[in-house]
Amino acid sequence: MSVVLFPYQYPLGWRDRRKRGNNYTTAKQRGQTLVSYVIFRVLFNALNLVLGQFPDPQKAAEDMHDFAKANENRLYRLLKTCVDPQSDLKSIVKASNEFLRRVEQSLESTLSTMTIFLRRATLRIVNQSSISTLIKRVQKSATSSKYAQQLLTFASKHCPILYKPHVSELTKAIADERNVVLVEVAMHALAAVAKADESQVALDKYVSLPYLGAVG
Repeated sequence: MSVVLFPYQYPLGWRDRRKRGNNYTTAKQRGQTLVSYVIFRVLFNALNLVLGQFPDPQKAAEDMHDFAKANENRLYRLLKTCVDPQSDLKSIVKASNEFLRRVEQSLESTLSTMTIFLRRATLRIVNQSSISTLIKRVQKSATSSKYAQQLLTFASKHCPILYKPHVSELTKAIADERNVVLVEVAMHALAAVAKADESQVALDKYVSLPYLGAVG
């Protein structure tokens, strides 16, 4: 579903700068203008895709536009904390509550849209605070921890940065040879972390990144 988020589909000034051409801009300025246009179009298309999932896409588009026009730095900082995969659950809940309270006070007409957006964008179930609990669940009973395994596998595939503070736990887990399921889950997680950021994983000299990539 196509939704027009903004009343314009080009960065401000883009058409004028494009018309001026070589006579009025340097090659560097033309390059910067082109980059700004490409970034704008990527964001424009991404936002349209997101807005198409709302119950009322047009209202959501208008609310997002109003939110962007308000340009409140405090709201942006709170939103960044809410959607940051490195935020723990306590930080997410605290920032979410304050964000919605401030939106209600200053942009009340957008509250329903921003509530839906926040609910979908925040990691309230699988986050940095839940990783240790999920690992322990698999450690305790590999046979009855199907859902914990699925959540950890999902995190490995889609958001390995969640494991950043838990590398030592995962390293210990792969040493538990009695629990094959735990070893498999931990190896997948470490492989995902290594591929995302090699510096986070201290690899044994006999274990290479291609090997971990094959595991992941």
